[in-house]
Amino acid sequence: MSSLEQWDPLQESIDSPELISLSRKREIKNIIQSYTGWFDHIPELIQNALDAIDGKSQEHHDFQPMIEITLNLKENSIRVTDNGLGLKEDQIKFFIRPHPQN
Repeated sequence: MSSLEQWDPLQESIDSPELISLSRKREIKNIIQSYTGWFDHIPELIQNALDAIDGKSQEHHDFQPMIEITLNLKENSIRVTDNGLGLKEDQIKFFIRPHPQN
């Protein structure tokens, strides 16, 4: 391992394009490695809520968007609630079907 790979940007000043490049590559690598699998549940729940309120905001200009995230450590659970569009029955059936086919 080279000394550049061990370099910590929080401990030293950045004065070289090579160090800056290495730091950026390490940041990207850390982001990629932070995902635990094909499907990260918490970011997906939050993104779904954002999509729902964005869709409703486009339809209703006086809409006041709300997303509530509740963590319950005793029950080991998370709840993401929004006041967005919601899903129609056919959309629910599509999302919960076994062996999805596009």
